[in-house]
Amino acid sequence: MPSYNRHSLTTVSFHDQQGEIFVVVGTGKDLTLAPRTSSAGFLRVYRVVDEGRSLELVHKVRARWMMAPGSISVHGI
Repeated sequence: MPSYNRHSLTTVSFHDQQGEIFVVVGTGKDLTLAPRTSSAGFLRVYRVVDEGRSLELVHKVRARWMMAPGSISVHGI
């Protein structure tokens, strides 16, 4: 069965960041859907800067769980 590299993303604002907009990108490497496995996964948080023309990496963390594409829920980053 083929494996794929996949990603999902969403925009968020954090209560303590005065309304700034961030983009959270979830990536999975060597993802197979059945059974659901991957060799690695990461969440990256980017700050939207330069009036929306650029992104600045704020945080990167290795994900220790597998989520369905499009179902990112971020708390405490």
